[in-house]
Amino acid sequence: MTHISQLFAKQQLLFIDTAPFIYHFENSEKYSPLTKNLFDAVDKNSVRTITSVITLTEIITKPHRVGD
Repeated sequence: MTHISQLFAKQQLLFIDTAPFIYHFENSEKYSPLTKNLFDAVDKNSVRTITSVITLTEIITKPHRVGD
């Protein structure tokens, strides 16, 4: 599998929407290899990223609702 940082090497900035965060936090069997690769690249500053306040709101809604 091509490393995510290689796929986006020419991009100056990558916007990450809500779904990759949710798949990553829930350890999605289908998407976990991709999200791990993505967030590892983010941790290493290989890919410059942004997200929105709306993403944060969407991510915390269910855990807040269930008291987690």
